[in-house]
Amino acid sequence: MNRPLLTLTALALMQTGCSNECLVTVHNEISESPPVTLTSFQVRLEGTTYWSDVNLLDNPVPPGKKRQARIQASFPYALDLRASDSTRSWSRETALICDAPADFMQFSWTDADRDIPCTWTVTNETGGSLTSLMLRRAGAAVWVRELLSDSQLSDGESLDVQMDDASWSWDLRGSTPAPALETFTLLGLGACRDGEPKLVIVSDDDSDGSKR
Repeated sequence: MNRPLLTLTALALMQTGCSNECLVTVHNEISESPPVTLTSFQVRLEGTTYWSDVNLLDNPVPPGKKRQARIQASFPYALDLRASDSTRSWSRETALICDAPADFMQFSWTDADRDIPCTWTVTNETGGSLTSLMLRRAGAAVWVRELLSDSQLSDGESLDVQMDDASWSWDLRGSTPAPALETFTLLGLGACRDGEPKLVIVSDDDSDGSKR
């Protein structure tokens, strides 16, 4: 089974009633001010970009407290974990592997897991409008994150994108409207580092050289 299909299968299992589960005790050891009460706990398979829509917390976790959560099996792959309150988030990549049935597992959220988003400003200098801007982790086969939803980015316009994955480099691909479809690809944009901003310019120099 290829990796993209395996990824989709694993994510589907994590969101269904599959009986293979790990019981994880989640500790809130975050000491930030104002005090942090965690209201959401999400997972994703390592190497993917989308967090599961499922909130694994039945009840909020106040500072210094703990709650139990059930996580679907992920073996042999690790899981990234993310927790959040109303405005802030904390994440840790490849945090644990759920090899169900497993003994009880424990996980502690600390100040060191705080996400510091980077603002990347993407500017269109292609001479025409872009109707799609897609991201993927560098080296991956599938483009997975669309930055433009129901809008377009006209020539000369910019778009601010929030990035918070500190360990991964990214590729970006822009596309013009059909039927004269042209694509522009930028490889290896780097990773988000401690809130450092980045200016990304999509220009004719990035054209893939094909139109249809």
